[in-house]
Amino acid sequence: MALTVFALTITPWIVRNWYWSGLPFGVATYTVLDGTYVWPADRLARSLQPQFEVPVGISPLSPIWNKFFANLKVILTQDLLRFGGSWITAFFLAGLMVRLLHPARQRLRWFLLLCLPVLITVQALGRTYLSDETPEINTENLLILLAPLIAIYGSAFFLTLLDQIELPFVSLRYGITALFVGFVALPLWLVFLPPRPLRTAYPPYNPLIIQQSAAWLRPHELMMTDIPWAVAWYGQRQAVWITRHFLPPPDEANAPDTFFAINDYLKPINALYLTPRTTDARFLTGWVMAGERSWANLVIDALVTRSVPPWCPLRAAPSGFLPEQLFLADWARWRREARPPDTGASPSP
Repeated sequence: MALTVFALTITPWIVRNWYWSGLPFGVATYTVLDGTYVWPADRLARSLQPQFEVPVGISPLSPIWNKFFANLKVILTQDLLRFGGSWITAFFLAGLMVRLLHPARQRLRWFLLLCLPVLITVQALGRTYLSDETPEINTENLLILLAPLIAIYGSAFFLTLLDQIELPFVSLRYGITALFVGFVALPLWLVFLPPRPLRTAYPPYNPLIIQQSAAWLRPHELMMTDIPWAVAWYGQRQAVWITRHFLPPPDEANAPDTFFAINDYLKPINALYLTPRTTDARFLTGWVMAGERSWANLVIDALVTRSVPPWCPLRAAPSGFLPEQLFLADWARWRREARPPDTGASPSP
C-alpha cells in the first residue's frame, strides 16, 4: 500500500517532466553524471548543451561506477560516523546489537536499517560540487534525515547501559544523565563562544557590493556572474551562471558553451560580475590550462593591461573592484549623468 501511494503521488510529476523536458526528473536526472571524471567540478552545471560522451575504449557506465565507489568510501569512512550530528552516533551503532523486546520499536529499527543503504546509495550517486563547497550541511546530505532517530536510539542505548550500573544514590543518575546531555549538546554551546564567525562569507559573497552592482541594472536586464544565486537573492536581478568558456576555440565557431551563445541568441547580457570564486582560482588548472579564450584570459587582461580586450562587448568598468573582483557593463551605469531614460527596453550597444 505504501508503494502504491508513493507511485500514485510521483507518477504525474514524472510524466509532466518527461513531456516538457524529455527527462523523468528534469535537470536533476543529470546528477548521476555530475562530478564524474568526464564532468568534474561544476562543468556540467555550466554547460548549455552538454555532450554525454566517454573516451573511446571506456564503458559508458565506467564514470558512474567510479563516482559511486569513490563517494561510497567517503561516506563509510567519514560521513557515517557523524551523520547523527555528534558522537551519539557511536551509541547508536553499538546499540544495534541490543535486542528490543517491543515489536513496534523493533520494526522501527529495521525500517531505519533499511533506509541506510538506500540513502547511502542515492547520496553516493547524487554527490556533486555542492558537497565540496559546503561539506557539513547541504542539500545532498541525505543521511542527516535520519538524525532524529539516531539520537533517539543512541540515547536509549545510553540509558540501557546506565541502568546496569549500580550507583550509590539515585541523584547521581540524574547528574550522569545531565552530563551526557551536556556533552551531546556541546557543539551547540561552543557556537556562542569566541571567536565569533564573520557575518559575511567573503570571499566570495559581499552583500553590499552585490546589491550595489545589481542596482545598476533594471529589473528586466540580465547579469552574468559566477554567483547568480547571490545576485538573485541580495540584488533581486536576473542572473545567469558564467558559461564554461568566454570565446569559442578557433576551430569551433559555433561552440554552445560560450558567453555569446547567451548574449547573441537568448538574451543580451548587460553586465558581468566576477568574484574571488573565479579570480582566486588555481593558477595551473583554473588559469593556464583553461585556454587562451577563457574567463581567466579576460581577468588577466583586465589586471595586467587595465583594459578590456577588444573582443569583449562589455567595455565599461567602474573603479574599486580590481584586483579581487571584476565588473563590466555595456555602458557606465554608475554615472547618473550618463544614464539614459528608462523606456522598458535595454539600451542599444
